[in-house]
Amino acid sequence: MKIRPDRRVLLAAAGALFIVVLIILAVSSGGHAPTAAQKAEIENSISYLRALEATGAEGVHAAIRNAEIASRREELGETMRKIDSGEADIWSFFSDAVILGDSRADDFQYNSFLPKSRILADMGAMCTEAEKYLDVTMDLYPSQIYFTYGMNDVDGSWDTTEGFIEAYRRVIRLYMDDFPYAEIFVSSIIPVNQHAIDNDSNYLKIPEYNEAMKQMTSELGLTWIDCDHMLDEYPDYYDTDGQHFFPEAYPLWARLMLEARFNYESALAGEMEIDDGTDSWAE
Repeated sequence: MKIRPDRRVLLAAAGALFIVVLIILAVSSGGHAPTAAQKAEIENSISYLRALEATGAEGVHAAIRNAEIASRREELGETMRKIDSGEADIWSFFSDAVILGDSRADDFQYNSFLPKSRILADMGAMCTEAEKYLDVTMDLYPSQIYFTYGMNDVDGSWDTTEGFIEAYRRVIRLYMDDFPYAEIFVSSIIPVNQHAIDNDSNYLKIPEYNEAMKQMTSELGLTWIDCDHMLDEYPDYYDTDGQHFFPEAYPLWARLMLEARFNYESALAGEMEIDDGTDSWAE
C-alpha cells in the first residue's frame, strides 16, 4: 500500500524517535547507567522530536528540508575550501558542462582550461548565435549549460535593451525545451575597464543590460551568475584592450560559475519532495 507523503514524513519522525529509544537502551545495557551529559542529550532529542511531531507533517517536512540544505551547504563549502587550497581541481567540475558565448568564453579553451569541445563560442558572437549550437550541444547532452553572451550585444548591435532581451530569451527557451534536465545558468557581462569605455561609450550600457538579463533569468526560473565585481581587486587581469582578460582571470570566473551551481543545487536539495508518488519502498 502506498503511504501518502504527509504520513511518510510523520513516519520519518517516528522512526527518529525510535532510534533515540534504541540509544537509551544501548546506553543503559550492561548495567551502565547513562551519564548526566548523555541523559541531557537524549532528553533534548526527545523534546525536539516531540515538538516537531506537534507541528504536523508540514513542520516535519520543513525540518527535513532545512537539514538537507544545511548538509548540502556544508558539503559544498568543504569542496570550495579544497578548490581554494589547491586540493581539488576547479576545472574537473566542468567535465559535463557546456559554455556558450563570445571570444571571452572562447578563451576558456584557448588557455587550455577546458576542452575545445565544451566551449561553443566565437569571436564577435551575439546571443542569437547560440541557436546554431543546439545540435552540437545535443550530441554532448551536458548536465550544465552556461550562457555568457552580451559583450557584443551591448556594443551598439541592438536598438533597445528590450530587443536584446527578447532575442536572448527566445534562444534560451530553445535550450530549456531541448534540455529539460540540464542546469542552465546565465552569466552577467563582466565589466570592461575605463580604457575600453574611452574607446567605445556603448560599454556604459553594461549595467543596464545586466539588470535586464538578471530579470529575464529570474522570470525564466534559471540561475544568475553575478560577475559585476569579479575584477575589482584584479585590474591587472585585463588585457590591453580593456575588454578581454589574461589567463589569471578565468579561475575567478569559473569560481563564480561554480558557486552559482552549488547554490542552485543546495536550494534544490531543500525543495525536493520526499515522495513524488512513483517510488515503492513503502508498499
